Amino acid sequence: MEVDGAGFEKAMEEQRQRARKSQSKSTILVEDAKGPDWPTHFTGYEKSEEGKVEKFEVEVLAEAGGEEAKGRVYLSPTPFYAEMGGQVGDTGWIEWDGGKVKVVATVKGAGGATVHVTERVIETKEIKLPVKVKVDAERRGRIEAHHTATHLLHWALREVCGAGVRQKGSYVGPDRLRFDFSHLRGLTEEELGKIEEMVGSKTKANVEVVCTERTFAEVKDDSTILQFFGDKYGATVRVVDIGGFSKELCGGTHAKASGLLGSVKIIAESAIAAGVRRIEAVAGVALVDWCREEMKKQEEKWAALEKKKAGTARLSIERGKETPEELWDLVKKRDLELGLAEGAMREGDKQAAKDRMAEMQKRAEQDGKDLWAKGTILSGIKWLGADMGEVPNGYLPVLADRLKREGEVVLFLIGKEGGKVPMVALCTAEAAKRVQAGKIIQAAAVEVGGKGGGRPDMAQGSGADATGIGKALAAAEKVVKAGLEV
Repeated sequence: MEVDGAGFEKAMEEQRQRARKSQSKSTILVEDAKGPDWPTHFTGYEKSEEGKVEKFEVEVLAEAGGEEAKGRVYLSPTPFYAEMGGQVGDTGWIEWDGGKVKVVATVKGAGGATVHVTERVIETKEIKLPVKVKVDAERRGRIEAHHTATHLLHWALREVCGAGVRQKGSYVGPDRLRFDFSHLRGLTEEELGKIEEMVGSKTKANVEVVCTERTFAEVKDDSTILQFFGDKYGATVRVVDIGGFSKELCGGTHAKASGLLGSVKIIAESAIAAGVRRIEAVAGVALVDWCREEMKKQEEKWAALEKKKAGTARLSIERGKETPEELWDLVKKRDLELGLAEGAMREGDKQAAKDRMAEMQKRAEQDGKDLWAKGTILSGIKWLGADMGEVPNGYLPVLADRLKREGEVVLFLIGKEGGKVPMVALCTAEAAKRVQAGKIIQAAAVEVGGKGGGRPDMAQGSGADATGIGKALAAAEKVVKAGLEV
């Protein structure tokens, strides 16, 4: 069977053209979409809405399918920024007389057109032109603050760490920013503090952010303008100038002045590849959201500590009138409080462990004397096999260690610890040449439904059937007698 690929593609293109001309709904794949015949005019640098949009086409995203299908809308002019250069796309609404639909994402189509992805499929017949489009301005403001903050961080990084710092990637969203850059080592706390301080000084100065369009030929040799992507730039580029000290080629949207960013705080610095570091930060309103999320996590940690130890000191609480900067300080204060509480608990645990060990060693002294007196001599070596009854966790190895100091011995100790049956076997130096502790444990563990093993001189095991303790003792003694040739 032969497939006429060229004929198929021609037929598909004709079908797409018919669909566009009739403005009827069609089903397409993302990679097939080339957009309308008319160009998209982007007005989002100056506006967040357009009141009368006449150019409008609708398609259906085939990938989603069924009830989950999303609409694909082309329109012009549009204030919606399409995801590009690390900056996420806008969301918002398309409205018309008698109807409204939410735009959940904005991306670039295969043909370069701006694609507005709607939360549901729009039937062409329900649209009444012109339509009104509105970007979610509050979300856009967060994104713009983070984008401008990214430029400020880039500038400060180069000032502190040197001109070798080069952008390797970024994410600019409404929740936070992420900036990947070339650097051979992690940043110190002092360097991070200096970078944050420099960025803060520029936001407080409220310097103007000036964006201008220029030809790439005009700026490509200007060393004062950061430009790392070479031939990826088009003939016309956009220069983002923050106060004259930070200049970059950038097509994203930005705050009009640095003072609109509010506080910018670094929340993480890490390595993502050899020679590549990552800084994450939050700014303005997003800082408040981040702080409140962190405080929820801190409360969960506190609750876990309180569950372990009642009476753990409460964390400082929010009064409800804090500025973003004050909330940040509160989060840091609560981190210190948690650290102190965790440290105190660790110290308490250490002391409790010391006290518990002291108690077990004290008990082992008495038990050791009694057991040693009850031992029997087999071929010149003392044999001790004993059921110790209910024992605390970890007691049998402590008792075995105490007994070996009395002289040459082969011993097998077994007991009950809750629903478990712990056991330990020990052979001192001379005894281990004839009997192996591991083999003793292997033979005994089977009788209590367990398993275990270890070295020739020391082995441990555990079972679950306490009714087999007598058989386990007998099995252990059988292995010992065979080894000592009794």
